[in-house]
This record gives sequence, C-alpha cells and structure tokens, in this order.
Amino acid sequence: MIEKIFRKIRSITKYNNFVVQRNQQQIIDHLQQSKSVFLQLLPPKGCGGNVEHYFHFLFDLVFPLFKIIKEIPSNSKFYLFEFGVLSKFIPELFGDQVVLVKRADKPTDLKVMPLIGMHPSCVPATLKQLDEFVHDIFHHFNIKRNHNPQKILLIERLPPEKYFLKDAKIKGAGASRRAITNHEELKAAIESAVLPSYEFQNVQLENMTLRQQVSVFNDAKIVIGQHGAGLGNMIWMNKNAIVVEINWISKPYFRDLTRKTGRVYFEKNYNESHIHIDVNDFIVWLQGIKDLRLYFKR
Repeated sequence: MIEKIFRKIRSITKYNNFVVQRNQQQIIDHLQQSKSVFLQLLPPKGCGGNVEHYFHFLFDLVFPLFKIIKEIPSNSKFYLFEFGVLSKFIPELFGDQVVLVKRADKPTDLKVMPLIGMHPSCVPATLKQLDEFVHDIFHHFNIKRNHNPQKILLIERLPPEKYFLKDAKIKGAGASRRAITNHEELKAAIESAVLPSYEFQNVQLENMTLRQQVSVFNDAKIVIGQHGAGLGNMIWMNKNAIVVEINWISKPYFRDLTRKTGRVYFEKNYNESHIHIDVNDFIVWLQGIKDLRLYFKR
C-alpha cells in the first residue's frame, strides 16, 4: 500500500515537472513575438494553496516568474489580477514589468496563459534551480552572502490582517491558524539561553519588506519557528544553517526542503495548533541536540 502511494507521488511529480517546463517555454515563446501576456496563476497538480499566502507566493509565482524573465526581452510585461496583501511585494521584485489589475479592469486584448506554480512538494526543483533563484534574488536586492552568520532567529506569528479573514480565497493566516500562546515567555527563555557570541532576534515577518526578510535570514545561523509560510525563507540561509520547526502535525514540507538544500533540520512536535510551550522543557531539548550545543548555554 505504501509503495503504491509513493509510486503515485513519483508519477505526479514527474508529470508536474514536464508540465511546468512546457508551460514556461510556451510563455517564453509567446513573449518572443508579443510584448505582453496576462497570466492566470495555477497551483501544480496535487497541490492546493493560493499565492495570497506567502509560501505559495514565493514558490508558485516569484520562483517561476524569475526563471522566465531571464529568457525574455527586457521590455516584456506581465499582467496579473491583484491577490491581496502580498501584492505589495510586486513592485519591490519586478518594478513595472508586472502590472496588477483589478478583476473589473482586465485587459481584453491580451493573450491569457497559465503560470503553473513550483511548490517544492509537487514540482521538486533541482538544487541548481533553487540555488540560481536564490542567487538572482540576492543580486536583485544587492545583498551580499553572509558566510559567517551570527543570528539566532525566533519567528513570531502575528494575528492576520483583515483581508485574510474576510476577503481571501483561503481564509486565515498567521496566529489565526497556529500560535504559541506564551510566545513572550518562549522568546525570553531562548534569548537567555543563547551564548553571548551569538545575537538573538525575534522577527515579525508580517512587518518586513521582502528585502528585509531575505537580509535577516541571510544573517541567521539558526531559525526557530512554528510550522508556517515564514519558514520558506530558509532558502536565503547559508548551507549548513539550522532550521528548528515547532510542528503541529508531522508535515514534511520544510523538513524535505531543508535537507534537499543542504541545511540541517530538527523538529519538535506538539498535538495542537495553538500551544502553550513548556519553555524549560523546550530549552533542555535544544541544549540536548548535539548540533546546537555550540549556540546555547548548558
């Protein structure tokens, strides 16, 4: 039974790889002849989600679009429907090459083409493709790779903006989905346990620009966070950096992504999405992991 499930997963991912490559080439071919295209954003087969949420925004829109842009004339333009809160990152990433429009204002004279996402669990990009994407983002933001990161990050999940509760296609985000109810206590405990040679930083990603998120993860040796989209920022970390996921149920997305990209992964599971963490137990657990002993007091 398990082998049958794995065969089905392998079949879907192989199919998705073929479809994504063909999809991107079709868009590239079109933009060699025409200056613009209207993109309909679609998740890959077997994956749900929506680009209005950060992880899908990163891998189902930004990743494939950066790949395509390298192959097309610089005066090409993409048109997209607005997709909520994360639309604010579009100018930061693409300038005026991507134009966001309201549904009532969709241009009628443009060819509509799908842009199929590259969610890592459904379209397993090669390590080379991921490395090229990271390199392109660093170059775009003029960020130099930090080869000696000294920060230990703790991600704080904030209550979502009203959009995610009222207007989003997939409702809920941030602390409305999962939260550490005693986050302040956990923050204080981790900060006290960090060795003086390292810098602790509590980060609220919702309050950062995309460039700021890339920069702070570039400076991080360890990131600790509850299962959620913000952990997708691990790709900006150095190889051999450490990801500690506080998981709700065992979901493999970030485990698989860290291991594939050469980073180190540890997981502590809890049985609920909204949890009160025994901070003493958590610190003892951190201190007991061999790979973390260089960073935390014992």
